[in-house]
Amino acid sequence: MQLRQGGNGLIRPVFAITVGAEWCTEAARAADLTFANEVEVIRLASSICKATSKAAPEDYEAAMAVIARWKHKGWMIGTRSSKGVGCIGSKSDAGLFQVPVPQVSPEEFVDDVGAGDAFMGGFLEAIWQPLAALAQEEAVDSAETAGKRKLEDIALASRLTVDNMKDAVRAGITAAGACIRCSGCQFKE
Repeated sequence: MQLRQGGNGLIRPVFAITVGAEWCTEAARAADLTFANEVEVIRLASSICKATSKAAPEDYEAAMAVIARWKHKGWMIGTRSSKGVGCIGSKSDAGLFQVPVPQVSPEEFVDDVGAGDAFMGGFLEAIWQPLAALAQEEAVDSAETAGKRKLEDIALASRLTVDNMKDAVRAGITAAGACIRCSGCQFKE
């Protein structure tokens, strides 16, 4: 995803990653938006703790806090199936917040293949508008301070609000909810 910032032609990429593979660990630290399921959250936090000789977290909430302190910028988004989705900003004072997932009856559930990808797609589609608005604001600011700031100083995702994130998480949950009601992620027209 890239955002063009104003008439100066500056393009600021937004970097989103999922941590399903071990090689993603360092990239996740710099990513604007890092996505992981519950198992991946605990595994990533344990890996971070091992590298710093600290005790590994024992639960999801503690693992999310470890990752937030470790990330340079942006947000950590952790999906937990029917237990909801947690989000926390890097070095966040606000702490972890949870968005509940509506229950799906066994009769409605068909297949969970692709649900994580559908969640991420729905989330990214919904977060695009707030990011674009921030990019426009940044374009005005950049004209005044051109060449005086580092790239990490204009990390747009770090400026997203909790409400922006909750809206995007709800959109992701809606997309994943549609996915699990179909065989093989075939959305109805």
